[in-house]
Amino acid sequence: MKFKTSMKRFKRHRDYGFFDQDIRLSKLSTLGDPLERLNNHIDFEMFRTLLQDTLTKEAKGKGGRPPYDYVMMFKVLILQRFYNISDDQVEPLQMMFQTVRRFGISENV
Repeated sequence: MKFKTSMKRFKRHRDYGFFDQDIRLSKLSTLGDPLERLNNHIDFEMFRTLLQDTLTKEAKGKGGRPPYDYVMMFKVLILQRFYNISDDQVEPLQMMFQTVRRFGISENV
């Protein structure tokens, strides 16, 4: 009977410890995360009224899904332009990378 004594080379997502995500994000911050810098230097809430006034449409009837947050979708457009990615590539990207979530783009885009 052989026992596996070697350490795992790479951790799977479910193998991360409680503080591993925080350690990775702090390391990314020290390396200079461009999205974090952008989020710290620009107050995206100042665009909310402009976006809502420009993009809000009257409801055609009762019911329907409420629109996504305008500021979050504005950040998605910035992310697409910054990294040159398409609409279809945004969702898997933000599911994979914590830094995108820290930028303010939630999982349900």
